[in-house]
Amino acid sequence: MYRADYRSIAHPADGTNALSYTLWDYEPTNTHAHGDGWNGENLSLFSYDDIHGDDDLEAMNPGDLSSLIQLGSRGIKGWCRPYPVETMGRIKEFSFDMSTATFELRVNVISLESSRLWQAYREASGTTGELQEAEGWTLIYLPFAHYLRDVPSEAGEKRLIGEPAEVVWKEGVPAVVDLEVLELSEGRLEVVGQWARWFYPLKKVGDREVYLKLRKWGEQS
Repeated sequence: MYRADYRSIAHPADGTNALSYTLWDYEPTNTHAHGDGWNGENLSLFSYDDIHGDDDLEAMNPGDLSSLIQLGSRGIKGWCRPYPVETMGRIKEFSFDMSTATFELRVNVISLESSRLWQAYREASGTTGELQEAEGWTLIYLPFAHYLRDVPSEAGEKRLIGEPAEVVWKEGVPAVVDLEVLELSEGRLEVVGQWARWFYPLKKVGDREVYLKLRKWGEQS
């Protein structure tokens, strides 16, 4: 009998699958009692029953950014997840542990000589010489739903507080992610808003694997 690993069931797009997917079910009239009101389904990502307060006016003036993000949402921490958006290389695998907001990513970085990047860099730079090394990156989405900085706390050696996005939260309070970088095989991270860019060298020869592991600051494994 085949017994599936629970991770492949709970996280079918993660791991070596590295699949893309789209969730699109917003039903503003959803209620806990009647679901979406269509064919007995109850799949909406939003429900007025999950807006806590005396009336709908809470949506006009939520207490803080975290409340706004989760206002009326259903299971947002399950479906709003970090993921690699674009990469200069090949995604080998990635995973996300919702209980600790731990995200892991492995990328196979292809050498310039074995890819079209080498020629692209030469054309872009206008150089005719040999290109020994360049800089590549992977862009990662790190949603506020998991990584929003709660309150100021002590600094840490592996702590990375992102830069605010162009639009700040009310009264000038910046919305930033707060990360603990558990492992970074090479390169550096730059974070603005909900976007992290992981930079690493692209070498002329020699394919290799790079690895990243992070979680929200203050979470325990």
